Amino acid sequence: MRHRATGGIFRRRGHDHRADRRRRRLQPRPRLPDSRALRNRGRVVKKGAVWPYLIAGALAFHVVVSLIVVFIATSDPSYAVEEDYYQKAIDWDLKRAQDRTNENLGWLFEFEVTPPERPGDQPQLEVMLADGEGAPLTGATVAVEAFHNSSSGDILRAVLSPTGEPGLYRANLPMQHNGRWELRFTIDQGGREFTSNETRHLFVEGNWE
Repeated sequence: MRHRATGGIFRRRGHDHRADRRRRRLQPRPRLPDSRALRNRGRVVKKGAVWPYLIAGALAFHVVVSLIVVFIATSDPSYAVEEDYYQKAIDWDLKRAQDRTNENLGWLFEFEVTPPERPGDQPQLEVMLADGEGAPLTGATVAVEAFHNSSSGDILRAVLSPTGEPGLYRANLPMQHNGRWELRFTIDQGGREFTSNETRHLFVEGNWE
């Protein structure tokens, strides 16, 4: 720009640098992202990425615990599954009918377990049978299943033999531990069947010291 000066001579006005600086100060500066917001955003991403690992870890833990339980159930005889339990549950009506038969027969039933007298011998099981009038029952087939309550998977089975005494039947059983035993008897005589389930604390270990 020119302006008229003395003597009619036009002069160029010098550039005003201070005005440029003022304009630059008035112009808004681009806003940079807040460093704290960036850090927080990074944390959110990291937290979200952890969830799949937590879920996978929980599933793996569940599988490991299930395998441990299965191992214990299959390795410890005290966790044995009742043999034919499903069929027995279905045959509940048959059991009730058998109970009525036992009551109608009215047979008298007693048993005793004698510890061995010498090392290497087995305990002896004796069963005494009589009819409702007290007369000894001869010619019967007496079968037994026995197991200790702490090892129900180890079932002992035997068929008792008649002795010289009428109504008395006997068998040896490899019962090794004192304690609570369950014995399930099935007695058949002339097509008539009698059953009895007995639970008793027995002393079957020999004392020869």
